[in-house]
Amino acid sequence: CRSSSPLLLIVTSWVTVTPSRTEPKSSVGGATAMRGLVAPVVRDLHARHPDLRISLVEREPWDTVALVADGRLEVGLVHTWGDVALDLPDHLVRTSVACDVADVIVHADHPLAAAARLRPHDLVDEGWVATPDGTICRQWLSRMYDGTGRRPRIAHESLEYESHLALVRAGLGIALVPRLGRAALGCDLVAVPVHDPVPTRDVVAVHRRTMRSSPAVAAVVSALSR
Repeated sequence: CRSSSPLLLIVTSWVTVTPSRTEPKSSVGGATAMRGLVAPVVRDLHARHPDLRISLVEREPWDTVALVADGRLEVGLVHTWGDVALDLPDHLVRTSVACDVADVIVHADHPLAAAARLRPHDLVDEGWVATPDGTICRQWLSRMYDGTGRRPRIAHESLEYESHLALVRAGLGIALVPRLGRAALGCDLVAVPVHDPVPTRDVVAVHRRTMRSSPAVAAVVSALSR
């Protein structure tokens, strides 16, 4: 899969595609990548297939998988964090789209801002800005603390990474934000790499095996995985 870049801006998203009456029915759902990945792909799909009608809605990865699995959507774009499992039914096919890494975001005045890299043990006393309990990102944050004897201390919750950055900018905590999911940090925020473990996520497209012959599904999966 291709490497991530801080210039690619990703947020949790759905994509729904409905072709013209002359094409087979198709819909696309995704749990990541609206601004940097999905937006340019949708733009290019519109140029190549002007009859496609596309809408974007946010969902969690396992919701995406369920909707693709039971036929309510034809393609899903989901992400998995490290070893946090995202089980796929046997009748779904996965296609690698992107690899991503998350960094700890701190205010430029924070003592950790000067660190070359951080371990979870360095973060046990910090207050986190995190996604809500039950989200896959929150599960990874908790898993990252395994071996520290502590749990992450959650100071604030928000679904939006943009809100995470705003709260860190206000000095209200630190955040773990994917490179594919963040805007330019500016001079008041610093991204510090994490190791032991490195927070990674894989972005994959999923569709049902029975849809492999669909031209619309093939076009969308091909565009996403370029």
